[in-house]
Amino acid sequence: MFTSTKRRQRFCSRSCYLAEVEPPGLTCGWCERAFRRRRADCTSFCARECVRDWQAWKAKRRAMVRARNDHARRLGPCAECGRPFVRRRGAVYCSDDCRASADRRRERERTEALHDPDERACRECQRPFVPAYGTKRRVFCSDRCARRHSNRATKAARRVRLRSNGREAFDPLEVLRRDGWRCQVCGEPTPAELRGTTVDRAPEVAHVVPLALSGAHTRANVRCECRACNRDRTAKSMPELLRAATA
Repeated sequence: MFTSTKRRQRFCSRSCYLAEVEPPGLTCGWCERAFRRRRADCTSFCARECVRDWQAWKAKRRAMVRARNDHARRLGPCAECGRPFVRRRGAVYCSDDCRASADRRRERERTEALHDPDERACRECQRPFVPAYGTKRRVFCSDRCARRHSNRATKAARRVRLRSNGREAFDPLEVLRRDGWRCQVCGEPTPAELRGTTVDRAPEVAHVVPLALSGAHTRANVRCECRACNRDRTAKSMPELLRAATA
């Protein structure tokens, strides 16, 4: 028995009240410790610190989920290379290189649309072809046809010079044996086993007066030279060749 000090008072003390209304085995939802509640609405956490820690953890987790969802929504393929990337502020390219590549491609397409090259015939093989972008003046379908045409034109010009300057049939080995397989410019020996190679000491039959200067293709106008000397004489200009021929 106790003397009531308030209207409709049922318990003599707070401890008796909590012992009556508190369910047994309360556990904190954050630190998982057993506790006795101090208020009627405090049934999940043992203290305010646990409440604040739980709220901070919940806010952090909510932010992580929101960031992951935003990342998934913003992830998309690059409009140029197709690689996935995170789009920021409406970007459609993953890098500046892809943006520059797309600009060049659009400019090339626009130029090709304005200046579409017509199909033309190759000057060498007569097969029709369309020049690629940047080669509108191309007249050969391939580099092989260009080299073949150049070689044939060079040989034709050489034959014309031989016919006009005079020619004599002889064996090149005869000239090399006559000069003793020795260069007539530098005096170095030119071994026979090096003939036909690209070594500097390889023997070659060269004209004393070049065909370009109306020199004749005769025994008297040819001599044995090493490949290095013949290359040096070929690289000289026309006045230098003329002075060397008349010296």
